[in-house]
Amino acid sequence: MINDFLRVVSRQSYQILKNSICYRWQSSSSYDSRDNDLIPPTTCCMSNCANCVWFTFAEEIAQRYPNATMEVIDDVLKKYIDDKSFREFLEFEIKMRSIGKN
Repeated sequence: MINDFLRVVSRQSYQILKNSICYRWQSSSSYDSRDNDLIPPTTCCMSNCANCVWFTFAEEIAQRYPNATMEVIDDVLKKYIDDKSFREFLEFEIKMRSIGKN
């Protein structure tokens, strides 16, 4: 009986948490439904390749938001990357690669 109670309570807690997080994300000014099909790379070899899969991911974000500020791109990167220094490195790469295109 206690296990059933805990199962119900944890399901309800999960739903409440999920709904509040989704609401907060959707109410963000940078939310865009195009983010739903972004798939972060899982095949990084961590050897600092010149054509790292994360660079491709960052370029895809930059292409989806051609006129976006770096704050918007940072919000999207925050969704997928926890490491702040790595996010900043990808932002730098986006800036450097976009300079030559303009």
